[in-house]
Amino acid sequence: MPVCEYPYASEPQPINTLRRKAVRVTGAPIQTYNEFYQPGYNRNIVNALFDERYAPLHPSAIEGLRLFNNGKYFEAHEALETAWLEERGKIRDLYRGILQVGVAYLHITRGNYNGAIKVYGRSLKWLRDWSPVCRGIYVEELRRNAETALDEVARLGKERIKEFDLTLLKPIRWREDP
Repeated sequence: MPVCEYPYASEPQPINTLRRKAVRVTGAPIQTYNEFYQPGYNRNIVNALFDERYAPLHPSAIEGLRLFNNGKYFEAHEALETAWLEERGKIRDLYRGILQVGVAYLHITRGNYNGAIKVYGRSLKWLRDWSPVCRGIYVEELRRNAETALDEVARLGKERIKEFDLTLLKPIRWREDP
């Protein structure tokens, strides 16, 4: 199963939506699984509430995504690196993959053919095992967009990279409430 699949429901529900539902049921914020779960509750929803895959993005990752989407790839790298260093678990690899796509895009904007190709190649390792959407980030779309951009870089080659159409550098689509 790819990382970040949603095994608890046929349709993934944003974790904050689930938590709001739980607060409406209990009248109090959720602290622990055992404190919350009671007979008659939907065990799948309760499990999802405590599943790391549904956790919110690190605040620096959110900032990194916003910077990335504004074409500030160097600054996005710095913010995503902070998230990568402070986060625990597999999600670190997703942050690393996104920051490397940003660095590849930075190389493209600077006309650095070799840097773009090299860093994009590295990003593939970190982005390949994720489900299409994880923690609200449309990972599959990011992979396709980066591939399209780097295919164009390869087509242009080292001598013509300055002719790259910057509109091919697409923003990352994501939801703040995964």
